[in-house]
Parts: sequence; C-alpha cells; structure tokens
Amino acid sequence: MFSRFARLFLILMLSLTFSSVFCTKVVYAQSEEKVEYGSLKKSKVFVRYGPSTNHPIKWIYHGKGLPVKITRRFDQWRKIEDVTGTNGWVHASLLSGKKTALILSDLPYILMYHDSDKDKKPILRLEPGLVVDIDECLSDMCEASIAGYTGFLEKKYLWGIE
Repeated sequence: MFSRFARLFLILMLSLTFSSVFCTKVVYAQSEEKVEYGSLKKSKVFVRYGPSTNHPIKWIYHGKGLPVKITRRFDQWRKIEDVTGTNGWVHASLLSGKKTALILSDLPYILMYHDSDKDKKPILRLEPGLVVDIDECLSDMCEASIAGYTGFLEKKYLWGIE
C-alpha cells in the first residue's frame, strides 16, 4: 500500500515525536535546582534508579525519620541524596516534610543544652549517628528533641538542615 520511502518516513516521524516527548520530561526533571531536606515517612523505603516503578530497586532504606536531601522533582517522584552522597529516586508519598537531622561528629558525643546558651550545664550527651527531630533553628543552634528530651544542639554537628 505505502511505498518503502513512505513507510521509512512515517517511522522516522513517529520516532522523532516519541523521542521529543521523553527528552522534554528528562530536561524538566533536571532543570529544577532547588535543594531542600525532608525525612523518610516509612520504616521501609524502596530507592530506584529512575523515577518510576519500571526502574529497578537500587537499595532499601530501613529507618523511619532518616533525613534526606531532595535534589530533583519529577511528577510524583523525588531524587534524594543521603549523608554519604548516595542518591536515587523515591515516590513522594514515602517522604515527610518533618524536619529531622543526623548527628555527625568526630567527637565521642555532643551535648544538648536546655537553652541556646552553650555556657550553661548540658542536659544530655548524644552519640554521632543518632537521628533527632528538629523544631526550629537559630543562627548556630537548633532546638531538637529525642527520646522525650528537648533542648538545643550546635548546628555544625547536624546533617539534614539548611
């Protein structure tokens, strides 16, 4: 019915149409540069190589509340990065806007203070690797809570806040 040239032309036009649709979505996913932090909403979160369930699972997080950096958005998917710099895609429903932070320090522990004055007596010692809930941050201190205690931590020891 169609000549060989017409079929080749039709195939070429269809492939260009499909490729332009997919390229537009990839450019959209890469164009947003706004970085924000969130936390894992569930205790089991599947991280994928790409922004859909068609992409294979890269790894699984087992840790509700773990802070993550959100580096990109694509539809209902978010590209996240953890404290080690490892990244992957998760569905937005698996992330929470709840602010948490991971304690990082070369010291054996950091101190939690009753108020933002570091000269006062500390109320708690916290080991690196613990996750704390963040209420609010000042210039160099953040009000945080963990295990029923609320106090202030030095911001320089916290990962997962801006």
